[in-house]
Amino acid sequence: MSVHHGPGWWAFTIDAGCSADLGRQIAELASLVGPHLDKVGVLASAGCHVQVAVSGTVELGGPLTLSPESVDRLAALRLPVTFTTLLPDNTPAEDPLDWLS
Repeated sequence: MSVHHGPGWWAFTIDAGCSADLGRQIAELASLVGPHLDKVGVLASAGCHVQVAVSGTVELGGPLTLSPESVDRLAALRLPVTFTTLLPDNTPAEDPLDWLS
């Protein structure tokens, strides 16, 4: 877990150092952010863009799957969720929706 920041933005990151399993990373994020949702809501009300960004690598044509429990945990955060997938060499796929096929 780490915090990254720059001019006008910051990110709280849960990464493979926590667990290589996406479901466990989502559970960790939910357990850390969940108790602070009122404060996160204040940030959003003040005009800050707050979201959960899920990113990771997939083989070309490989699936990105979330368990129903992970989907429920993300939904309980009441925040927009984005997904970004990279190929194993950390380059974006030619078609960003390749992982759906």
